[in-house]
This record gives sequence, C-alpha cells and structure tokens, in this order.
Amino acid sequence: MNRKLQFIIYISIFLIFIPLTYLYPRANDEDYGYAFYDKNIKTIGDFFESTFALYMTKTGRIWNNGLAAILGTNDWDIVFKSINALFFVLFIFFMVKVAIKDENITLSKIFLLFILIWFLCPVPGETWLWMCGALNYLWPAAITMGFLYMLRLSTYRKFKLLGGVFIVSIFYGWQHEIFAAPICAACIMYYLIRRPNLPKQTFLLCAGYFIGAICMIFAPGGFHRSGGSIFSTESIAMAILFRIYSLGMLFIGLKLKATIIAIASLLYIKFKSPASFKELTNNNLLVILIIGWGIAFISAICYVEERGVMGIELFSIILIYRIIDYLYHTIYMERVRKWKNYVLVTIMILFMYDYSTTFKAIYKIHKADNQIRTEYLKSTDGIVCSPLKQKDYNNRFIFYFNGVEAQTGMMEHYNRSIPLHVLPEPFYKAIRGDNNLFCKENQVNGSSTFYEYKDEKYYIAKYAQDEEWKQVERTYRFKKNGSIQKTVPYMAKKIETFYSNTNLNTTRLEINDTCYVFVNKIKRMLPELQLTKLDFKEEQ
Repeated sequence: MNRKLQFIIYISIFLIFIPLTYLYPRANDEDYGYAFYDKNIKTIGDFFESTFALYMTKTGRIWNNGLAAILGTNDWDIVFKSINALFFVLFIFFMVKVAIKDENITLSKIFLLFILIWFLCPVPGETWLWMCGALNYLWPAAITMGFLYMLRLSTYRKFKLLGGVFIVSIFYGWQHEIFAAPICAACIMYYLIRRPNLPKQTFLLCAGYFIGAICMIFAPGGFHRSGGSIFSTESIAMAILFRIYSLGMLFIGLKLKATIIAIASLLYIKFKSPASFKELTNNNLLVILIIGWGIAFISAICYVEERGVMGIELFSIILIYRIIDYLYHTIYMERVRKWKNYVLVTIMILFMYDYSTTFKAIYKIHKADNQIRTEYLKSTDGIVCSPLKQKDYNNRFIFYFNGVEAQTGMMEHYNRSIPLHVLPEPFYKAIRGDNNLFCKENQVNGSSTFYEYKDEKYYIAKYAQDEEWKQVERTYRFKKNGSIQKTVPYMAKKIETFYSNTNLNTTRLEINDTCYVFVNKIKRMLPELQLTKLDFKEEQ
C-alpha cells in the first residue's frame, strides 16, 4: 500500500475519533483533582512539589498524572482533545506496525485490526476518552507499541545518538505497570528460552526500558496505594483466596474477552493441526509470554477493574489478528477468499451501527454534564440532580463518574467552598422532601432503616439531625446451605468478617434538620455472598 493511501486511512480514523473525544466531558472529581493534589498548582515549583507528593504517596505514573495536573489547572480541554485524537491515531498506527510482522500492510489488514481493537479493547470510555483514563492508558499504549516497533527496528537497523535513544527508552518504560511489568518479565524469559543474537543497541533499549519500569513499579506511592485496597489483608490465606478470585472473575466475568478468544483459537488450532499450532506459538512466543505474565501480574495485585486488563487485551488482539492472518493464508485460504468482501461489508455495517449508538450516548452525557455544571455553579448547597438514569451508563464507552460522594476537584477549580454532590433523581427527590422512596417496596432486605431504588448504586437512610451521630454497621453472610458454606466453613467465616468490616463508604448530607446517609453498594462480590444486615449501630 502506498503512503498516500495510508495517510488517508489514518486521517479518516482521526475524523472518526475526534467527535467522540470532543464531546466527552471531564470527570468532575479526578480530571480536576490532580491539579490540587497535595497543594494548589499556581507555579512551576508547586507542580514539582505536587508531582513528588504523588510519586511518594499515590502512584509512580508521574508523567501521565503530571499532565493531568497541568490540564486540570487550566480549561485546556480543546488542547487535550486534539492531542488525544492524535494519540489514538498513533496508537492504531503502532498497533498495525507491531501486529503485521511482514510490513506488507493493506487496507483490509488495517481495517481488520482496527475493528478488533474497537470491539475488544476494554471499557474504551475509560481508557480512550476520559481525560485521566486516556493519559494513563491510551497514551501509554501508543508509546508502548511505539517502543516495541522501535525494538524490532533495532535488530536490523543502525540507530544514531544511542545516548538519546537510551534516555527515551527510560521514558518508554516509565508509563504504566500493566504494560511495563509483563513486557519486562516476558523479554527476560524470551531471551532465556531463545538466546537470540541481538545487537548491542537492542540491549541498550531494553536496559533503558527496564530502568524506567523499575522507577515506576517500585515507587513508594504504589505500595502505599495498594495497602488501601479492598483486597489488602495480612492473612496469607485471604491473600491467596482473593488472588484466585481476582483471576477467576476476569475470565468468568468476560473481562478478558480478547484473551479468551485467543486461547480458544489456539486450542482449536492445536486440535485441528498440531503442526500449525507449533508454528504459530513459535512465531508468537513473545506475545504469548507477555499475555501470560500480564495475567500473573494482575492476579498478584488483585487488579480486577476492567481498564486494568487493557495491556493483556491489546496483546491478545495482536495474537488474534495473527491467528486470523495465518489461517487465511494457510488452512482456510480457498474457503474464505470468495466470502472476504461480504464479511468486510458486514463488519463495516456493524461498526457504523455501533458508532452511531456510541455517539448518541456520549452526546447525551455531554449535555447532562453541561447541565450539572451549570446547576452546581448556581446552587447554594452543591447538591445537583443527575439528568441521567443508570441505564444511560450501560454503553461501554460511558464512564460512570458522577456520584453522591463529595467531589472536591470541581469545587477547587471554580474556587467554591461547597463540594459537588450528584444524586440520581429518586434520591434527589427524597432529600428534597419526597418520601415515596421510603416505602416497604424499596426497603433493603435485612434492614429496618435503609432503602434502595432498582439498580442505583447506593442505599439510603435518614434520621433527625438533633439525634446523636449514628454509625452504620453491615453484615455479609454466605448462603446458609450453599456450596461455600458447606465445603469451607472456616474460610467462609473469615471472608464474611472481612467483607462486613471493609470498604464501608458512606456519605452524609444534612438537609432541613434531617441527616441523609448514603452507603455504596459493593461491586466486587463473591458468589453466594449476600448482604444480611444494614442498619444504624445500636447504642451501647
């Protein structure tokens, strides 16, 4: 394919992506919040102090979150969104360069890889469009794929200014642990297995990448952050259990869709043609090792957020593409060739439908965000009714970031003294005096004081403000005659205690002499574990 046609293709991708990133709103807390981490950023000195505090107390990803601080301080949305669209194009460009090993790039190959990325990349709203998400996932993904392409070039092309290349490679490694950790481990294992004869510049690139990765992964803030996780525990047995649970939920919950497809495809080929399986695994050993180490890494840290599996999924997408390409040129060439154009047209129609529904969903939250901001700036108590329902967040491109919890990032940005609280309509009506929510139909099982509404993310209760401050207590139990209670009763008891005492997030709003208490529902639930009690703690 000539360069002019490739340029047209990537311009088209830019034009597809720019409306989505342009309309996507800021997350009202985090996208503003990094600008006020540790202190308000007004000078370059404040920026370095804030970044150092971030490195020591929260995360080693200082480049990504440092950029979030700069962008959060200023109303530079149009700057971010323009650069973000460019990074998406770079991401696709380098994915193509890494996935297509023979450099024989065609329109159908780019289209196939783009479609795989579009439909299989996890939670693209969080990883591509949300500002902090894009800075921590999309941009590092583009940079990581650029490094891997550069690494391949280093094996047969002479680089100049090796000192500069080394420094740049440190920056490549200092991006995100979901990319750096498995790549480092896989490269070491690949070298031990294959013992390839590599040029010195390739080793130099790897050394720089490893140094950057170490500076990020072993940042004090990373350990500090992991200690506050819902899954942090001093019990070795509990630690092992939660890691098994973390890995199981990734597969059972279909959060590793591309990985499951890649594994299933390899198993099919192994059954169909063992010789083809051996050839495929030999030619894609490094990619397979990166996927394996990625799964091991996220299991070790109990990382079950969907955006945390992006690294594994991207390399699984590369593997899926190579499997399809291999099958097309070997086993199924004659059968597929006559249907190829029909398949591509069908996929194009599916993409256009998906894109249109995504655009509508994003436009809806764009309008809602403008309304929330306007009402917040006019409000006297910072409490705003969300115009969105829970079903509006069901599209995979939509990131739920408006919550009952106090959102101080927007407060600091607009120099207000009251935080933002965004309440779903039923809860907003309840705190404004409508008691329809507080009926027996909405009462939480096992509670005399708390209520819920359909699939909303909170429980709510109220008491008179002149009463003493009330503490919330909560109990979780496994099904009485369930398999877990029968097979491992001692472990079940430990888990019940852990869940009952962990991650109790409450928000209290005082309105018209009444205190309303909101309790977050736990989203990471073990099978057969149920909420059996949620009430105010009785006075001793």
